[in-house]
Parts: sequence; structure tokens; C-alpha cells
Amino acid sequence: MPLFEPCGFGDREYAFTSVPILRRGRVYVPVVTHPQTEREVHAVCLDAATGRPVWATLVAIGQPNATTLFATMSADPRGVYVASNVGAVVALDPVTGTPRWASTYPSFALNQRPRHGSAPALFGGRLYVFAHDTTDLLAFDAETGARLPVVWTNRTDLPKPAWSKMRVMTEVAPGLLVTAGEELWLLELARMKLHTLPKGEKWQGPSLATPKLTEDGLDLRPSVLELF
Repeated sequence: MPLFEPCGFGDREYAFTSVPILRRGRVYVPVVTHPQTEREVHAVCLDAATGRPVWATLVAIGQPNATTLFATMSADPRGVYVASNVGAVVALDPVTGTPRWASTYPSFALNQRPRHGSAPALFGGRLYVFAHDTTDLLAFDAETGARLPVVWTNRTDLPKPAWSKMRVMTEVAPGLLVTAGEELWLLELARMKLHTLPKGEKWQGPSLATPKLTEDGLDLRPSVLELF
């Protein structure tokens, strides 16, 4: 079995905080050190056949505190995108780990239950990030890292998501995101449309299940919602 070798972490405490990404014979995963000490966020690339490190890049450092830190990432042929959840989003070269761009945003501790780790979503040349340390849904140019406005095309008199009440964002298909918490919404990125979803009597929050798009609709367990 391939043996993981720590990349300069020594005897410090560290943890994998997101599902690994397998692409072209390499495995990419975010690693964070203890939140009450260094609170560092690293991106690590491993050889998929041997488990040996190819590169490791420090992408962000946050202020130590007791809040659990879950850095997340996504990837495409052009880059590995890391949402540090400590005020920065970073794009790395997938071959070398060299930073391509880094973008910051105002970061603050939310006075609520910690959000679940939500992987950034790539669509239409944009990177959508649902961070732990800000209330809003963030958007960045995937090529340059420039912060972009998020403008929905719904009528202005219709309700909008209360982002501060959301706990997790899941990509159920390219361009289709579900945000869940005290409310449940479908985000249609191709048309920048918002769709409120009924939660049903048995809805218990985002930890109930990971939303999945099936032939019958959106599987939220225990219910299946028909879309559109």
C-alpha cells in the first residue's frame, strides 16, 4: 500500500480536510495544521501510484483560534483551486504547485454553527466559493483570480437566500449548486437563477445526506424533488 510521507510537517498536528482529487495520476488534497497553533493551510500533491509527495505548497495562514478549519479544493486541467477559509482563495499550477494567483476577501468568524466543508465550484470561467469565514457566496475569475460580483437574474421582489443561515454548498451537476441549512436553495449558474426548494417535514439539515442529481430529480433523502 502506498505510504504517505509528511511534507515538512514534522511532529506537528495536521489533518486532511477534504475529499482527495484524483487527476492524471496525481492526488491533490488540502492539509491544515492545528487551528489553535499555526493554523496553516497547505495543498499537497501525491503520486497516485506510490503515495509519495510530488509537491507541497503553503497557501495561507490564519489567526489561531478554537474554530475548526476545513480547507477545501477543486481542480481542472488549468489549476488546483484552494479555498483556505481564512480569507484567501489560491490557484496553483497542477504540475509544480506554483501559485498562479491569490485573492483575498474580508474574513471574520461567523457567530453560528460552523459550516461544512464546501468544495469550490467551477463553471463558465468562474470559481464559486462558499467560505466558512464570510456570509456571502464569493465568485472569482478562474484565470486571473479577480473578485467578481454575483448577480442573480430573478425578479428583485422575490426572496433571496439568507447566506448566513446556510451550512453547506454542494455541486450536484455542472452549473447546478444546492445550498442547505435553515433554508434550501438550488443555484442555476447558466442562467444565474435561484430556485427555493421545499424541505419537507423530515428535513433535518445539511448533515442528512449529500444531495445527488438522479433521473427522478434531486435526491435529498428521505425525499426526491423534481426540478423545473
